[in-house]
Amino acid sequence: MPKFSYAAIDATGSSVEGFTKADTVGQARAHLLDQNLYPVKIEEKRGALQFELTQVKVKKKELMHFTRQLAVFVKAGIPLTEAMEVIGDETSDVALQRTITDMVEDLRNGGTLSGAAGKHPEAFPKYYIGILGSAELTGKLDETLESLAGYLEREVETRSKGISALSYPGVVMGRAVFAVAVLAGYVLPQFKPLFEELNA
Repeated sequence: MPKFSYAAIDATGSSVEGFTKADTVGQARAHLLDQNLYPVKIEEKRGALQFELTQVKVKKKELMHFTRQLAVFVKAGIPLTEAMEVIGDETSDVALQRTITDMVEDLRNGGTLSGAAGKHPEAFPKYYIGILGSAELTGKLDETLESLAGYLEREVETRSKGISALSYPGVVMGRAVFAVAVLAGYVLPQFKPLFEELNA
């Protein structure tokens, strides 16, 4: 279970620092509130293995699903932090889940969505971050997210078709090798007696 360091204020107004264990930042925050501690800052403490895990690139297909889900939540008027926590809890992609956790914490600390995404180049391409920044200025975040999801979907489909096209020659070659093997190992030996008679 992840470990979080925190800075909080207790019921007397005094500053308190410490550590707590929870599955997500949201759960860590709820745990502190249950103890009458009002969190000011919460950060996940990571070991070397966890740090390496966050550097793993998020697959385009996972980013597409994340973007489409976020677009639906934003269009419905759900606050970004709540929407992203729900998506983070539902995703099975560990790298994306940790990215979302970090982004939610940035948003809670007053950051912007594009700024939070910009800290995770392993998940978000530069064009994605730039478009998010423009959407925040125009106030059309839901429409922009839908457009980004559509673009990512086409990119995923194009890449999938490209891989299929590249693999086709290999399939043909494999079938040809199999056919030659059958001829050499089974069909031609059947004609051996005939060849021997002709040579005689």
